[in-house]
Amino acid sequence: MHPKKFDYTSLIHPANVNELHEQLSQLLKDSNNQYAGCRIISERAASAATGFNRSAIHNIYEKLMISGLLHRKDNSYSYIVNDLNSICYGQCIGLAIPRRFSEYIISHLHIKPRLHLYLGIAERAAELGIGVLPIEFPDLDVSRREIMDFSRSKLPNLVGIIYLGEPELHQNVSIDWLWSNRTIPQVSLLMHNKYAHCGCVTFSLTSAMRSVAEHFREYGHFDIGVFLPPNSAQLRYEISTPSEIMDVFAGSGMNIRPEWIRQITFGDDSHLSAELDAFLKLPGHPRAIWCMNDHIAFAVMKELARRGKSVPGDYSVIGMNDLDNCESSVPPLTSVHLPFYGCGRAAVDKLIEIRHHGNRNLQTLRLQPLLTVRKSVGRRNSGEQGNDTIFNSI
Repeated sequence: MHPKKFDYTSLIHPANVNELHEQLSQLLKDSNNQYAGCRIISERAASAATGFNRSAIHNIYEKLMISGLLHRKDNSYSYIVNDLNSICYGQCIGLAIPRRFSEYIISHLHIKPRLHLYLGIAERAAELGIGVLPIEFPDLDVSRREIMDFSRSKLPNLVGIIYLGEPELHQNVSIDWLWSNRTIPQVSLLMHNKYAHCGCVTFSLTSAMRSVAEHFREYGHFDIGVFLPPNSAQLRYEISTPSEIMDVFAGSGMNIRPEWIRQITFGDDSHLSAELDAFLKLPGHPRAIWCMNDHIAFAVMKELARRGKSVPGDYSVIGMNDLDNCESSVPPLTSVHLPFYGCGRAAVDKLIEIRHHGNRNLQTLRLQPLLTVRKSVGRRNSGEQGNDTIFNSI
């Protein structure tokens, strides 16, 4: 029978606050079978016994709760020792990917978002004592029997499955079969899932666009042009059409017209050049441009420079993804920082929630992007009028 309270103060001998956290954390892991379910001594009692102030004890307990070693019941200030066996300690999360792990993660165009998603998943899982097992699913043309054999051999010992958001996975029949299985906890990451029993974690593209609109308005821009890839999957399914882009920007106080939205074939310099020329020839075209990824923004700034136009003097440009080379571009690019790492962490928490509490709260969780302000947006000259106004850099 467990004691009502777990008094650890005689079992550890910390020299400072950091050691207190480390020793208590290790004790909770090593002796979990003995103390799981016990109420840990109060912050006040721990402070009196150890000599550390109550605020320090509170911070330690909060960190232990974040790492999955303690929990608090609703409307209670008491901390309870988690049963690590019940939170999947030592098991693995399956990470669904469409091809070999190294080829998938280390991609020239996608390495930062994919790596940050993976790091968020792996580091949050490690805090909970859970492993991450990349799973490459069978080819598209395999038989139903092969899919069943694969599922029986790979999936029974998993905590659940997280799907890294890639359109390729929609085309995989084994993925669709697995999605329909209600017995396996599943979370889709940055990817639409048609099954209501699966969790979903993504970021809010609407919030990102509103932050772009707000920043442009601060500098006197009220007309906006948009350069985006032609693949609507890039829009992260919350917003799936150019008309929805127009609705969000119009609702954020910006003027936008269908002809001011240009779809760019990614990696095709001649197509981008032609689309930019068509945009610049439009009468009264905007001098504020939002690009739906930083690679397009870099290319747009380069093409504007080739035409003798400056950023932010003549045009203002904002990107999205906040790549590392935004800081070193000329000028440094203002860009929307997307919370890939945070989405990865949240996906693990959502998976554990489904495993322990069922599918009672499966609304899509949307994290908030943040605008990283640099030097690619200039202020409009208040003495000029109209869409063709030249902007002065700050």
